[in-house]
Amino acid sequence: MPKKIEGKNAYQWRRDGLFNRAMENNDVAIKCFENLIKIEPENHRPWLNLGLVYDQMENYEKAIECFEKGITIYNAATPEIRAERPWDSSEIEIDKAFIYMGRAYGGLGNSQKKIECMKKAIEIAPNNKNAWWHIGNTYYKLGNYQKAIEFAEKAVKIDPR
Repeated sequence: MPKKIEGKNAYQWRRDGLFNRAMENNDVAIKCFENLIKIEPENHRPWLNLGLVYDQMENYEKAIECFEKGITIYNAATPEIRAERPWDSSEIEIDKAFIYMGRAYGGLGNSQKKIECMKKAIEIAPNNKNAWWHIGNTYYKLGNYQKAIEFAEKAVKIDPR
């Protein structure tokens, strides 16, 4: 594993990747996260951030691949690696990775996989109102209004704002 690529260390690639992702400089962000993966292949976060870039590009298949890879690395990680905090609060946690992956499945029209991902996010973080809301919204779009209400009420109960 290289410690630096093109003179930049992991922190610099992460910082530049996050900045360029936020600015929607997608090609630059992709390069940054791909280089970060070369430096830190055991770190799940660059894969999740790469998934976010592909998601904002509406390349949902590639986004799902990246989210799945990041989640797989996370699940195989030692407790020490899992406990490591991201350097930047704009990096996503694993429950949110399932939410974004679910949204990507929704972008592909796969409502069932979207719901499965949202339910996985709820298993990890039961008070994540966004996952509850996404499930309710999906059931609404499918015409299952009773289930839509059930999940929407849970989201509102978590955060009535």
